[in-house]
Amino acid sequence: NGIKIFNDCTTDNGFAGIELAATDGDDYYGSTLLKSIATGTNYSNDFVIQTRHSGNHAEALRITSDKKLLLGTTETSSNQSGLLNVFGTDGNTAFVSIRRGSDNSSGPRLALCKSRNTTDGAASGVVQDGDILGTIHFYGNDSQGFEEGAAIQAVMDDTPGSNDMPTSIRFQVTPNGSDTKVDRMIIQSNGRV
Repeated sequence: NGIKIFNDCTTDNGFAGIELAATDGDDYYGSTLLKSIATGTNYSNDFVIQTRHSGNHAEALRITSDKKLLLGTTETSSNQSGLLNVFGTDGNTAFVSIRRGSDNSSGPRLALCKSRNTTDGAASGVVQDGDILGTIHFYGNDSQGFEEGAAIQAVMDDTPGSNDMPTSIRFQVTPNGSDTKVDRMIIQSNGRV
């Protein structure tokens, strides 16, 4: 159905693609490549966008066959690989920005949402005492891979009800000589620290 571009390649990383090209007023040629790259695993292909900068094409974005969005990388690691993966080598490329421009006092937001219902957007699926609502993890490389050094975690600390969400915030760090986080400060829903 529709247009099909097929490359009957016999090796891994074979691809079929489309090049979108244009010149500017000075006849500088620029192009973007859209590719479907075979990954060699059971009819799996990644979708890749490569942009041209200073004469060379470089990968700008990859959507893997298992629905991960990769920016600045083609790799995923076992303990830090979510659906969105950003890799950079400096403060500009290892940076995610959420910006808001509005003529009011509101700022941008980041929402971590937890439900016990597996259907996205469903109203049911009430969380329970002890459920983790969300965690921000901090990792560092220990020469054998990434290990977790600290975390900030929101945890239900009582039974929720209608318009009632008792939550504590936990600050966790990893002590010297260990790779296991421990709670160092907990702000409970009743305000106790």
